[in-house]
Amino acid sequence: MIWAFLVFGLWLLAANLAALVSCPIRHNRAALALVVVGIPILGWITWLYGPVLGVLALALGCAALRWPLPRLIAGGTHAQVQEPAE
Repeated sequence: MIWAFLVFGLWLLAANLAALVSCPIRHNRAALALVVVGIPILGWITWLYGPVLGVLALALGCAALRWPLPRLIAGGTHAQVQEPAE
């Protein structure tokens, strides 16, 4: 039963290490790999411990990934800030 949280902890460690990579291309690839691996882990935690801990794990995972979440919300594109019109 505790294996799910141990695997999730390793996933969080990997997400934080991937955030230290300075190259944006490698960071994007690492983020994609973390999302692909993290979805089954999130389902495993939700199945074993219920939706409350599943949502908590989802929030922790989103906080660890940082940049992919705003990009996902923006529709997969980089949200660009435009200068105000004068």
